[in-house]
Amino acid sequence: MLIRTLSLCDLPGVMEVQRSAYPDGLIEPAASFARKLEIWPEGARGAFDGDVLAGYLFCHPWPTGTVAPFGSKRIVIPTAKADLFIHDLAVRPERRGVGIASLLVREAVAMAAAHRLSRCALVAVLDARPFWERLSFRPVCEIGYGAGERGWYMVMDLPASPPLVRNGSTDPWTAAPYADDVRSQNLPYSD
Repeated sequence: MLIRTLSLCDLPGVMEVQRSAYPDGLIEPAASFARKLEIWPEGARGAFDGDVLAGYLFCHPWPTGTVAPFGSKRIVIPTAKADLFIHDLAVRPERRGVGIASLLVREAVAMAAAHRLSRCALVAVLDARPFWERLSFRPVCEIGYGAGERGWYMVMDLPASPPLVRNGSTDPWTAAPYADDVRSQNLPYSD
């Protein structure tokens, strides 16, 4: 299994995985994914089995305590305090249960830690809440999401880290040297 950053060329595979994983009310347009690639490319990760995209993750910084809009083509990276918002995680049904989702979530947690963000947030849809709870996310409130769907806004607090200073800057979006530290920890991930 190869985990790598996605590109615009991967969007047909993303759309195929998304259609296999979600009902019509939770299908986002390709332009929404293209926008996420444009604003924060490192947050677009794919798990590949050979040339086949088995699963994907899209995440990006988003204002703390708020939900990124579903299907938006106009999102921008916040300049204020932010969480790492896991916007979408999907795995082909025939590839579930082998750890792909957990691997991709580990990537997101590593990104959050590398950028010194204090937590990850997401909306758990369909029957995914127990999966996210096993990964240490806790439910905050139930919300409407997508076209008539319900979901749970959930968060995971990350361990506090000292502020990162690199070349005199504390800008969290430009420094990511600590991802390997987080990936090497024994965090409770399993599908």
